[in-house]
Amino acid sequence: MRDFKNVIKALRLAWISRLLCTGHQNWKSVPTHFFAQYGGLEFVLKCNYDVKYFENLPKFYKEILMYFSDLKTLYNSDSSSKRDTILFNNKQILIGGKPFFNKKWFPKGIRTISDLMDSDDRFISFDTFQSKFGLMRTNFLQFYQVIHAIPKNLAAKALSMKLSLEPREFEFDPSSFALEPRIILNLAKMKSRDFYWLFIKKSYTEEQTGAKRWNEKMPMN
Repeated sequence: MRDFKNVIKALRLAWISRLLCTGHQNWKSVPTHFFAQYGGLEFVLKCNYDVKYFENLPKFYKEILMYFSDLKTLYNSDSSSKRDTILFNNKQILIGGKPFFNKKWFPKGIRTISDLMDSDDRFISFDTFQSKFGLMRTNFLQFYQVIHAIPKNLAAKALSMKLSLEPREFEFDPSSFALEPRIILNLAKMKSRDFYWLFIKKSYTEEQTGAKRWNEKMPMN
């Protein structure tokens, strides 16, 4: 365990597979309750989040998300552009200085900025929004608050994705999470050692690994 910091990160991240396992085990009641406030762990992992905004999460689960964010930062995920355009838990879409999650919008299939655009690539009207998603009780002030919170660069990115015919579906598949085009993770089966070596691979070059780096950190002479 030459790199104890990454060992700790890997041990925390190993909990992802346990939390994603199917079934209704009693021990999962607490994390399920807390993650449900943000759309569930499966959805949160897909979002462009900043862990500092998850104020209601216990420290242990915040650390899992923080270290997962560290891992994604080390790698160039091929889905990063899609992640940027997800509406909820997005650190770039702030209302009152914080990202938002709408429990009424989420079950209606609203996920991305593109969901709020029409065929002419403009934001839909409030009336269209209500009829399209069946959200007749939504406050129009709340709707326009979200529209105005979307940065222009993200709206442009959502538009470019539509023009390039990229998929608009953002369903989470734990068996195929892409860190890079050639690195696809099965988060439902990942173990601590798998996460550890992902960190090691990107944290140090080949010349810095093994005995050389160990000798640099802990010289014997």
